[in-house]
Amino acid sequence: MAALLAEFPFLANPICEELLKLLVDKILETAINATEMGAFFLYIDVRTSQQGRAFADAAIKNHVAQMSGTDEEKANAEAELKNKFDNFVRFSS
Repeated sequence: MAALLAEFPFLANPICEELLKLLVDKILETAINATEMGAFFLYIDVRTSQQGRAFADAAIKNHVAQMSGTDEEKANAEAELKNKFDNFVRFSS
């Protein structure tokens, strides 16, 4: 703010200074909120993408195990598929 007032001394007028302060505060608040929201959605996107890929991989492994695996491999693949599905659809982190 001081740099702005040094560059434009007429803004040091009490009325202009107060309006400028409100404007700068609003701009910074909006930028910070937008950044936080963007980071949140990026985190959610990355998280669900990773979990979606893990679920798809588990589904493929389960299919292969069901077609040609032993009973133990089939049970393990099905349990892993259920676990990956649970992680993918859970709302908590």
